[in-house]
Amino acid sequence: MRLRMLEPDRLPAAVTTVVITLLAACGEGATNPEQPNRPPAVVGELPAQVLAADGTVRLDASAYFSDPDGDALTYSALALDSSFVKIFVFGPEISLFGKNRGWPWLNETSITVAAMDPAGLSATQDMRVTVEAGDVGFHEDFDSLLSSNWRLTDALGRVEDGVLRLTSRSGSTGKARRQLNASMLEWEIRTRLTRARDSMTVRIVANTTESVIRALALDIGPGVLVDGNATNYRVLFLHSAGGWLAAGAGNHRTFDTAGPAVNVGLVLGHGQMSVTLDGQSIHTEPGVDFGLAGVELWVVPLDGAADRQALFEWVQVAGVVQ
Repeated sequence: MRLRMLEPDRLPAAVTTVVITLLAACGEGATNPEQPNRPPAVVGELPAQVLAADGTVRLDASAYFSDPDGDALTYSALALDSSFVKIFVFGPEISLFGKNRGWPWLNETSITVAAMDPAGLSATQDMRVTVEAGDVGFHEDFDSLLSSNWRLTDALGRVEDGVLRLTSRSGSTGKARRQLNASMLEWEIRTRLTRARDSMTVRIVANTTESVIRALALDIGPGVLVDGNATNYRVLFLHSAGGWLAAGAGNHRTFDTAGPAVNVGLVLGHGQMSVTLDGQSIHTEPGVDFGLAGVELWVVPLDGAADRQALFEWVQVAGVVQ
């Protein structure tokens, strides 16, 4: 039996349709499956940035990312520590603003920059950012003569071997005062000090920017009975109408005797003030929110003697400028 090939124009209509469809599916006109979406890619390393204490840096994030599918990308940036650098993102432009003007040391952090496509796929990379030291706070090591930034009242201030020996005169309170160039909102005063004798109190004073509560203070030394317990540190407020008022008191074994050097501080932040010892909070006073304008160191004789003395190895003041 011999089979005879029929010409397409002689095939039945239904068969012709099937043949044409099969030819189209198998021929050059066939299309490939749709290409899957691919994530953005990193095309260059974000350079490390150095900002002035209140300086600004801008960079174009699109120079460091690309999308293999040609999709439009959106960008974001997040700092590991945002306390001294602000970030704003406008399209691909990332702006960094230093806010370290009140901190007397360098601060470093890492910023993660992300590029995302419309489907939510992303690529990230980190960038180191350094913000330079500020010009309002200070770190005083007393490595030479007492600087002219300190003003003495009823006191002798002698620097020996990197230590300030602050001595009272005439049996009255001896004071060393240093004004800041600008006021601070959240702030800290820290010092390493030694009391020479038990018959004295050291007072660390934070002068405020307020007219009613003019100063906050920390006393270290013999105190008064509170609920039947002897205290050796006190928190005081200087009210313009009523003088020094005790806000809180406590007793810590570290302050029991004179002699050993201790690291103490007054720290104000988030609406409360803390007394710190070796960096750890030992007492807090809530509802406190006063700007800092200056710092004072006092030596307060309790027996009227003229030679009561405290030794300060260093004093550090830092904060966020108003």
